Amino acid sequence: MTYKWIGAAFVIIGCSGFGFNMASAHRRNEKHLRQMIQILEDMKCLLQYKLMPLPELCRSSAARIRGPMRTILLLFAEELERQVAPDAPSCMAVALENNQNISSDIRYLFSLLGRSLGVYDLPGQLQGLNSVRKDCEFMLKNMEWGAVAYLSHSKYGAKDEEGNVGVSLRTNNNR
Repeated sequence: MTYKWIGAAFVIIGCSGFGFNMASAHRRNEKHLRQMIQILEDMKCLLQYKLMPLPELCRSSAARIRGPMRTILLLFAEELERQVAPDAPSCMAVALENNQNISSDIRYLFSLLGRSLGVYDLPGQLQGLNSVRKDCEFMLKNMEWGAVAYLSHSKYGAKDEEGNVGVSLRTNNNR
């Protein structure tokens, strides 16, 4: 009989620990999404009004935040200056490889950001930043509604408020 109570206690403790772990991951992911939106707004303003070069743009945006997001932006700026990789998407991929402290959703958003920066002209870059911001807001809205899985990768959730499919640059390959 005592084994049953001990087993039940272990099950309750294990489930509680798992729940607390999921809750902290959820809060961390929400914080990173909000930071990503802040980064995108900073980059948009700096591009529009100062026309900063891409490495300086990343460093300036990184100066306003803390944590792994800052590290990724600084690594991205460093890769851009070293020009080891030939283009911005490759530099972002290298920066993401060196930092494993973020979720797959944030990693996906940074790869979208890398594909939109440095590839297009100024209006294209601004459109890319707006597109990534829409994806961030969509993911954040799903988190606030308590969605367990993000619908942004399914055929049912890739619609914006007007019902248009394809909110981001995922399907846009032309320059």
